[in-house]
Amino acid sequence: MLLEQGAERVQYLAKPGDALNSLTVQDENSLDYLQKIQRGSVFNILRDAASFTLTRSPSNATPALMRIKQGAFTASTLNATSEASAFYYLVKDASTGNLGTFITSSGNLSYWTGVSSNMRSSSNSVLCQDFLSRRLFNYRQDGVLSTQQGASCNLVSNVPNDKVYGFSWTNIPQESSANFLYLQTVFYTSKNSNYGLYNACENKDYQIVTPTGNNDISRATGRSAPLPLDYDSSISLSTLQEILNAVQSEALCFTTNSTLADFWWNESKLFEALHAIMPDNSDFKLNKCMIQAFQSP
Repeated sequence: MLLEQGAERVQYLAKPGDALNSLTVQDENSLDYLQKIQRGSVFNILRDAASFTLTRSPSNATPALMRIKQGAFTASTLNATSEASAFYYLVKDASTGNLGTFITSSGNLSYWTGVSSNMRSSSNSVLCQDFLSRRLFNYRQDGVLSTQQGASCNLVSNVPNDKVYGFSWTNIPQESSANFLYLQTVFYTSKNSNYGLYNACENKDYQIVTPTGNNDISRATGRSAPLPLDYDSSISLSTLQEILNAVQSEALCFTTNSTLADFWWNESKLFEALHAIMPDNSDFKLNKCMIQAFQSP
């Protein structure tokens, strides 16, 4: 048997009749791995024909709800169309006097699901729609601002547009009242660094909220007020026993098949924690459409 850990390799001679396999042990904490390659996984074992790969990737898991607004039209904007959007950027290890490191993720930063809006289908009053009367999407990746045609964003100073991510809707028909759309996601970030999410546009009326460890709501409101992505940082995932304890408490799930055994964050529990402390006000009030969307498979 051959055991690898990092650059170290230790070889054991197989006894006659034993199968010769190798085990590679590795740690992963890159944002691309945590957010996309093996999204939500904290510990897994991958098997192929002649080897096993054990990957440790403990992470913080921060659920987030984003509210995007299309403003109401006035008499001066009759027969016009509008745009609605929300853009944000991620910074690692920022501190007083230090802007930190802008995070670039290949293609997109996260995956979002539409969970509510005040815009309904004319044929089904429970079916939520987006600003262009389309059914809300499920698990769609955000996009880089530099590739979003027609998006209106007055960028915060010194923020490059190729490190800004989000969504935009253009050529929206006029409405007499303001419309709102709600999207949700989970951000998976390394426990080894501090990550903060910022509002990238000075001219946008949108908000992102997350639960913090104190069961408060944090809001991304501008460069001076980052949204910390450190929810559930109190859950230690350093040992197998701690991981099994997290499965027992339903914080983690476990699945297995012929090639992969995987421990991963239970997003249903994460969203329950977020919804349970959502402030009951006009900005983030849970409505029937939202509740039904949460309960749908």
